[in-house]
Amino acid sequence: MGARFKTQHVLGSIAARTCLFDIAGGGSPYQFNFASESSNTYWEIYFDKDCNFIDQPAQPTLDAQTSGGSIPRSTRVYVRITAVDDLGREALASPGLCYTTTESGGSPNDNRVKVTIPAVAGAASYNVWVGSRPFFEILVGNTTSTTYYVNEMPDPETEVRGALDYCQPDFLIYSKTAGVIPWSPAQGVIGWSSTCRVFVAGASGNTVGNVQFWDNG
Repeated sequence: MGARFKTQHVLGSIAARTCLFDIAGGGSPYQFNFASESSNTYWEIYFDKDCNFIDQPAQPTLDAQTSGGSIPRSTRVYVRITAVDDLGREALASPGLCYTTTESGGSPNDNRVKVTIPAVAGAASYNVWVGSRPFFEILVGNTTSTTYYVNEMPDPETEVRGALDYCQPDFLIYSKTAGVIPWSPAQGVIGWSSTCRVFVAGASGNTVGNVQFWDNG
């Protein structure tokens, strides 16, 4: 059977994270066509994940302090943040590669890191993810405040790639140039059992054109 056209969105200027598709029920196979009129737009695609609909947090501000904790000196501390809504749902974490290093001349094991979280509209709380390597961060705590103190490092053996998988998109697609991006992962054989959600966001003033969803079943 040929591809069956399902729906299309034509968007003007967009900066805030916006949900384009929230499709209930199973579906397979499928195809998305993205058409961007400018670069620096990105799309998030989630399958069977109850993600939230609020904005991605910006990177936190980190301040290495020489007392109050138990982090060894000269330790690199990576931090990412996820915004949690009032239903306990997360979504895209703050951008990676955000780190600070505890002072080399401080007390050997008394260091901590102060994390200042940029507020996100609609967030009920924030989950704090910490690691000694980028993109290997694990969940260490939750706070309703925009200030959090990392007093100790997580066990290195628990730092495994994929710790953020359940709140990260299954696919994160960046548009580096304008034009149409046909997207059909794994030759269109990936499906889902309950929900498919597609979000788009971009720098202020960017324009997203036609975004189409096709059912190839």
